[in-house]
Amino acid sequence: MKLEIAIAGPRVHDVGYRYFLMSHAMSLRIRRFEAHNMEGDCGEEVLILVDGGEREIEAFRALAETKRPERAEVSNVVVRDYDGDVMKIGEYAQFCTTVQLNKAIPLLLSMNEKMSIVVEKQEQTISEIRVVGQKQDQTISEIQGLAGKQDQTISEIQGLAGKQDQTISEIRGLAGKQDQTISEIRGLAGKQDQTISEIRGLAGKQDQTISEIQGLAGKQDQTISEIRGLAGKHDQTISEIRGLAGKAGPDHIGDSGLTGRPGGEE
Repeated sequence: MKLEIAIAGPRVHDVGYRYFLMSHAMSLRIRRFEAHNMEGDCGEEVLILVDGGEREIEAFRALAETKRPERAEVSNVVVRDYDGDVMKIGEYAQFCTTVQLNKAIPLLLSMNEKMSIVVEKQEQTISEIRVVGQKQDQTISEIQGLAGKQDQTISEIQGLAGKQDQTISEIRGLAGKQDQTISEIRGLAGKQDQTISEIRGLAGKQDQTISEIQGLAGKQDQTISEIRGLAGKHDQTISEIRGLAGKAGPDHIGDSGLTGRPGGEE
């Protein structure tokens, strides 16, 4: 029994379709088989020719209609009777090997060229890596120098930390003295309040003293007025005495002792 099977779809080439079908034909012990990639009206197409026992061919037909490689995209499967010649499956396998080698040789040559480029780039990369290694050694040396400086810096920081602790201790001592000073200031404030109270009391007494002084000044003015009145009367008395003296004459005055000499003396 001979069949021609056409499998068409957007993706049936370069997905291993022919090897997939050939392996199933071998497992079914079909002796004549061949498959070819074609370009059909609907795009990609795989054309399969098989020749063998009826039972084996029908089994292969069912498999071709229902199974496909994982990445294949099939839109149509057409099965027709065929009456032409079909290659032996062994010959087809050799043909496929030749076709694959024909595809592989340019790829291998291209790979060889790419490998040469890769080797050149690898050698260049190794050279650059060596330069980087030298720079890295220099960097490590500088880092070690920095580490030494860092140790010195840490030592200085620790010294500063010790001085800072001493400063904090002194600040705390000053804080204690400041608390004592504040306490003394508060005591002085209390005494100041007492002094202000006493000053206010003295001010009250001073106001009373000023009032009494003002009263005494009034009395003094009255006394001066009275003294002036007495002085006026005294002047009047003296004037009257002088008048009387003039009227009495010198002898009378002498007898009275107004002349300053003893009476009866010349």
